[in-house]
Amino acid sequence: MFVYQSHQRLLGLIISLCIFISLPLLADLSITEELLDKIEAKYNKFSRQRVTLWQELVSTSDNLTDIEKLELVNKFFNSNVLF
Repeated sequence: MFVYQSHQRLLGLIISLCIFISLPLLADLSITEELLDKIEAKYNKFSRQRVTLWQELVSTSDNLTDIEKLELVNKFFNSNVLF
């Protein structure tokens, strides 16, 4: 059980770091209503909400420190992704 939890935490950290590194690249992405409509049609309204929340997180984190950004990304994935 302990080994499984350690692997889960390591995977979460790796995913968070990858997202953190990609934040500057994603900051310039503009997610249109058309794309959100397609996401909702293919998946569901909750997926649309997660994408919208992610876009808000990216657009409002410009002036944060690297540690603060990493904490935000980690918090986002801990509350929005099931491992």
